[in-house]
Amino acid sequence: MKRAAKGWWVTSSVVAAAVVAVVGYARHQVPSGAAKTDRQSTVVVKASASSTRPRAGGSISLDVLANKVDLDPASAFDPVSQPLVHQLYDQLVTYDADSRKVIPMAAQSWTVSKDGRTYTFHLRKGMRFWNGDAVTAQSFVDELKRVLNRKLKPYPCPAPSFFFSIDGAPAFYNGKAKSIAGVKVPSPYTLVFRLSKPQADFLKVLALPFLSAVDDAGRPSLGHAMGLQMGSGPFQPVRMSAKRWVFYRNPHYWRTDQWGGHLPYLQEVVLHPVQNPDLAAIDCEQGLVAWISPSLLADNRISPASWRRLTSQPTLRSGAAVKPGDTIWYLGMNVKKKPFTDVDVRRAIAYSVDRTALARASGSLTAATGLLPPETAGQEGVIAKLLPFDLKKAKALVQRSGHGHRVQVSLWSSSGDGQSMVVKKIGQMLTEAGFAVKQRRVSFPEFLRAQETGQAGVFFEGWREDLPGADDFLGLFQSDNPPVLNPTQYHRAQIDHWLAAAESSASRQRRAELYQKVSTKIIQDAVIVPIGYPLLQYVVQPGIHGFTAVPGIPTSWAQVWVERKSGSPARTGKPRHD
Repeated sequence: MKRAAKGWWVTSSVVAAAVVAVVGYARHQVPSGAAKTDRQSTVVVKASASSTRPRAGGSISLDVLANKVDLDPASAFDPVSQPLVHQLYDQLVTYDADSRKVIPMAAQSWTVSKDGRTYTFHLRKGMRFWNGDAVTAQSFVDELKRVLNRKLKPYPCPAPSFFFSIDGAPAFYNGKAKSIAGVKVPSPYTLVFRLSKPQADFLKVLALPFLSAVDDAGRPSLGHAMGLQMGSGPFQPVRMSAKRWVFYRNPHYWRTDQWGGHLPYLQEVVLHPVQNPDLAAIDCEQGLVAWISPSLLADNRISPASWRRLTSQPTLRSGAAVKPGDTIWYLGMNVKKKPFTDVDVRRAIAYSVDRTALARASGSLTAATGLLPPETAGQEGVIAKLLPFDLKKAKALVQRSGHGHRVQVSLWSSSGDGQSMVVKKIGQMLTEAGFAVKQRRVSFPEFLRAQETGQAGVFFEGWREDLPGADDFLGLFQSDNPPVLNPTQYHRAQIDHWLAAAESSASRQRRAELYQKVSTKIIQDAVIVPIGYPLLQYVVQPGIHGFTAVPGIPTSWAQVWVERKSGSPARTGKPRHD
């Protein structure tokens, strides 16, 4: 689970200090850019197929928006670092972009015990790290110990609790055990996890980059400031400077294509740090970068003028797309703080909000249609009808709640969230409904403190998925979560029961039924008011093949290849700002 806010680079300092034994967050701004969207396809961007067999070799350049990047898989937890980590390291399992299902990666196969608590993974043989060392089951055990090391340098894992379902993991994390009881290595290529209770999304947790194969015996001689470890992924860093990050293909990489050719196809990927997404738009327009995607731009927006100019180019128009992302922006209310203890007040706020008008004013959001991002809701089969915009009903509830007087509320938001226009419009809508609104737009750390101390009664924020699934968002309403993970302070035993039953159920249909009940109850109680989903911008150059992007699913560059045509802009060059 990740809060969305502009200052995503504070993950390893502010967040590590504020969140010790619970899930941490990456802070980042959601993107902008108005365009038509197409929700019919799960794969939002897929480079056009070629009639020819993929060709190995070649180099591409990419622009990346980054103030700070962490390439240590144990601690990387922001929208730029994690996608880069996926290019450098292997996990036990990953996702198929088309089906969004978990598929084998380093683990060739696995079995799950009947009680859902024991996972046995059989690893591929012949996998090698960049330095030629063998990848074994112990490589993952070593990394898990790093993830659960609260004193890890330079930064500890911001989300160790993802792995607390493993027997003995909490004890190891808290220094009460020297080994993890629920982890066994019966042979060099067999890895066994024993869980304290069934966890339906355990495989999804293993697909996160935290538990990547890392060679404990070796470490690259470059990039120490970025936390580089010895990895086994398709690319290896060979030069890291302030202006250029150069990744070469890993000659030891294990994956092959359908013709038996070794991946990755590309010989070199050169990344150029930039400070403004519009610079990336200029470079893309000039054919100097292979593609633009949210994962390279920290989900930041390209300005409307730059986007229009970029997508007006005939050669780029067919490779451009704007799609709803895996983040939801919403108004939350602390149900323990007056006047939000009154469900009529909360419902009045819900009826006050015109999502369509907010999306139009923002230019960076599409109006929310449910409690979950569209892809998640569709995959889970959850349909939750929101309370509609009804100003007359809102005014009546405010009058009744305030006994004829205006109800005073403070609307809290982060000054770095990039949604100042939306927050201003929300304040105007609440005022029109009869509320007396005081805007409290503060720094992100102050915003967090206001939530954690219960000072923020109604607040505006975004929440981005880590795992493709409803529980990643609905877990915000579990009673046993601290305020940082349950800022609405919503405590309902029935909700806890439904969520626990969904987590331990192996039946997709049963989980969907339970998530439907949870979503319906939360909407009826007006605990939060969904506002909208960010619009993510993509542009892929002609001649680039094998690039696939799906919100919430890591994109791999291993299958990207360049079609070498005379005069083609796909063979990208050196950006002018380098």
